[in-house]
Amino acid sequence: MKRILIWVVSIIVVLGIGVAGYEYYSYYSVRKYLQEAKGYEGIGEYDKAIENYKKYLIRNPDDIKTKFDLARLLLKAKHEEQAIEVLEIVYREAKTKEVTDLRRSSYSLLKNTYSEVAEKYREEAEKAMQEKDYKLARTNYEREGLYFTSKAELTKREFGLDWTLAKLPPVDKWEEENFNLSTVSGDEIKSEYYFYYEAMGQHCENRANFAITFWLEGKYEEAREAISQYAWMVYYHHLGDREELRKYRYSYFATELNDLGSKAFKKEDYKTARKHWEEAVINYERGDIYYRDIIPEVKYNIAISYYNEENYLEAKKFLTQLQKDFPKYNTKKIKTLIDDCKKASIVKNIAMLGEKADKAFDKKDYSAARSYYREILAYAKKWGNPYGSLCLANVQYNIALTYWNKRNYKKAKEYLLELRSKYPDYEKEDVQDFINRATNLGY
Repeated sequence: MKRILIWVVSIIVVLGIGVAGYEYYSYYSVRKYLQEAKGYEGIGEYDKAIENYKKYLIRNPDDIKTKFDLARLLLKAKHEEQAIEVLEIVYREAKTKEVTDLRRSSYSLLKNTYSEVAEKYREEAEKAMQEKDYKLARTNYEREGLYFTSKAELTKREFGLDWTLAKLPPVDKWEEENFNLSTVSGDEIKSEYYFYYEAMGQHCENRANFAITFWLEGKYEEAREAISQYAWMVYYHHLGDREELRKYRYSYFATELNDLGSKAFKKEDYKTARKHWEEAVINYERGDIYYRDIIPEVKYNIAISYYNEENYLEAKKFLTQLQKDFPKYNTKKIKTLIDDCKKASIVKNIAMLGEKADKAFDKKDYSAARSYYREILAYAKKWGNPYGSLCLANVQYNIALTYWNKRNYKKAKEYLLELRSKYPDYEKEDVQDFINRATNLGY
């Protein structure tokens, strides 16, 4: 009996030593991964450090602090999207387990990382736009938008905010409102509510850029559909008044189109500029009232584009309507351009008639030439003569020559005498010579 007791005790001791040894070995072998991870991180070998962090966490999945360290290291190693995956886990677990400091730290880092990744995709989209790879740009703008969405939803979860435009207080009332958020200071509350408005702006701008990729491909209906759809943040998370946000998106889209119009105008591609500007006006009218003051300026630019194409009639028509629709808009500027259109139109028409007359004269079609010259005189009498008296004297002289070349010396002499009376200094010697010759011929 005594021997059996000794044998049982011996087994228990051995087992105890074995278990303790196993626990000791397991603890320190696992800790070794963590030590090696920190060592590799210290000498800048991030990939090896990440590998050891992961080995450690496989064996210690509840170590939230180490997960946070891994996320920070992933950011150092420029693996932002992997870092986001880890930080989302850290934030969720810290919030569930009420680890306040770690929750706040992971929230702050995660929010900033969302912004950085969104910015990265935005830069890639802009690069694709420069290369006119609109499909790739569209993909990157969409990714940018989704990270903005994640950032907004994160802040909503952190502060438990009911983000609807109808319920958000005005900025100047933030300090007076009781938000019942005892875990953060008043400044932090204001910061996060301000972030809501900032996020709305980012999403509307992103959606406008997304729609522009279709527009520049000539897919106009797709562009209109894209800008009319709900932004991802609103669509998935119901964070605001949809009608109000739709207006903001139209306004942002209009601004992008306005910029495109200005770029085309600088390249003297006036037709394309008008295409952009006309659509911009439509979207400004649909958009937020704050942006509608821009409409008359855009319409004025459309008129200028017609003016630069020498389509003075259309320019004047556009300006007259602009003056009627926006009577308070820079009336002096509009009146000046309308007057310029009138003068330029007269110059253009007189020049056109003069060119036709000269061509007919060179072809010895004197009747046709004379008809065009007379049209010039009638036009100048009705609308004014921007060229001055020299132009009219020259036209009258050419009419006299059309008669002379047809040997109608009597009519030629009549026009020459009238010319000498009205414009005595015009080609004195030549005019007098023709008059003398006609007289010598008996006229």
